Amino acid sequence: MHVFENKQRGGKVKEAIEQLITNDMAIISATVDSTTLLIQSLVDAKVLTKEQAAASLHGIADHMHKLSQNPNIPDQKKVLTIISDRYREKANAFIK
Repeated sequence: MHVFENKQRGGKVKEAIEQLITNDMAIISATVDSTTLLIQSLVDAKVLTKEQAAASLHGIADHMHKLSQNPNIPDQKKVLTIISDRYREKANAFIK
C-alpha cells in the first residue's frame, strides 16, 4: 500500500509540475505577444520604422540571453532562452 501511495503522489507532483510549465509558457507567449503588439502599434503610428522595431525586439532578446548566462540563476536558463528565442522570432518577422 505504501509503494502505491508514493507512486500516486509522484504522479500528482509530476502533473503539477507539467501544469506549471504549461502556465509559464502561456504567460511567456502572452507577454511576448503583447510587447510585439505594442511595438507594432508604434510602427503603425510611424513612431518607429520596422527596422527600429526589430532592433528593439532584438535588444530584449539579447538582454534575456545575457540573463540566461547568469550563473546565479541556473534553473531559469531554459525559460530565459525560450523567451529570448521568441523575441528573436518576432524581431525577424518585422524585417521580412
